[in-house]
Amino acid sequence: MPSRSRGYLSNLRGLAEGLEDRVGTVVQEATEVIHGTLVLGTPVLTGLARSNWRVGTSTPQGAVPIRSEVETIDAGQTVIRGSRKADYFEIVNNFFYIGLLNAGSSRKAPAGFVQKAITLGLNIVKQRRILRGGTRY
Repeated sequence: MPSRSRGYLSNLRGLAEGLEDRVGTVVQEATEVIHGTLVLGTPVLTGLARSNWRVGTSTPQGAVPIRSEVETIDAGQTVIRGSRKADYFEIVNNFFYIGLLNAGSSRKAPAGFVQKAITLGLNIVKQRRILRGGTRY
C-alpha cells in the first residue's frame, strides 16, 4: 500500500507543477494581448499617454518619456516574459488624462478602449485549455 500512495502523490505533484506552468503561460499570453491592445488603441497627440502603458508584477510607478509603440510593447513583453511564474500582472498608465481618453474625449479612439482590451485578454484565458485532456480552467 505505501508504494501505491507514493506513486499517487508523485503524480499529483507532477500535475500541480504542470498546472502552475500552464497557468503562468496563459497569464502571460493574456497580459501581452491586453498590454499590446492598450498601447495600439490609445489615441495619440503627443505620444505620452501611449508611452505610459507599463506592466509589472507590482504597480509600476512614475512616468516615462515618449517612446514609439514598438518600444512600449517591447518593454512590456520584456517584463512579462521575464516573470516566468507570475500569477498576475498589473498594467498601469499613470498619465493624468488617460481616464478622459478612455471616456471618449478623443475622436481617434472610442470610449471604453481599456475595457475592450481587457475583454480580449479574458477571451484568451477562456479559450486556452489548462489541463491535458481538454479540461478548461
